Amino acid sequence: MGLEKISKIDQYILFLTFPLITILVSSLWSALLIPADTTYLTDLIPEARGGITVSLIYASIFIFIALISGFLIYYLILKDRKTILKYFLGFSISFVIIVILPVYSSLILEYLNLDAFTAISLFTFSIIAGVIIGYISAYTVLNDKASQMLRNIFLVLYSSLVSSFLALVTPTLILIFVFIGLSLYDIYSVMKGPIRKTLQISESKGLSIKLYVSFGSWDIGVGDLVFYSILVAHALLFYGLIIWIASIIALTVGLLFTYLVLTRREVIPGLPIALLIGMIPLIAALLIF
Repeated sequence: MGLEKISKIDQYILFLTFPLITILVSSLWSALLIPADTTYLTDLIPEARGGITVSLIYASIFIFIALISGFLIYYLILKDRKTILKYFLGFSISFVIIVILPVYSSLILEYLNLDAFTAISLFTFSIIAGVIIGYISAYTVLNDKASQMLRNIFLVLYSSLVSSFLALVTPTLILIFVFIGLSLYDIYSVMKGPIRKTLQISESKGLSIKLYVSFGSWDIGVGDLVFYSILVAHALLFYGLIIWIASIIALTVGLLFTYLVLTRREVIPGLPIALLIGMIPLIAALLIF
């Protein structure tokens, strides 16, 4: 997460724009799934019957996958494998959209009780739309000549789909451990680890892999958007409207403190402050419910 010159309150509002847009779009996807029978998705990662120990194991696996992905991107940039890197990222972006859009479509169509022909037609259309949108999204995000606004739009779409899906399939306790683990890793990675080195090497080699939304003088990484949105979408899906609103407020407060730190530093980790404050309502809901 980076920022150049910010001193006015209206620029803080701009700073919140894309996180809030992504959070709301992710929440919209989640709201559409609330009436659906999502049992087969929520059972992908079963509730941790072993309590904290099993939850920590699941969280560690999740964090390990995230770390491996980060180090792979760093390695490909270090070795100047830009073509391979673009194929890897392009596949990741398009695959998510191609798979999740039809899955969501099938769940929504099921509770709409449409006639068979209409339901099949709409589902087929969602598959075609997923392929087209997935390809266009990957191409736009990784195309150096694409406008930043178009890149922002497709990154918000990608981030909202990923976050709403992970919010649905991941139990609360595991998510909390993931948030804590990735926040700690984010501090290391941005300050001294792969993210910082990736940025330095990218600049020195003239590589332009813009996996962040950018507006004016600031930018926010897609990973930050995803995890902000997971937090809020999960609150809506499993704990209702009040906890959802409380999570948005808490996350906004966390982003305010992130913003204040960012006005004094060029680059900071985007997850720790926002997530650790933002998940307070979620932890309270877990303990209460």
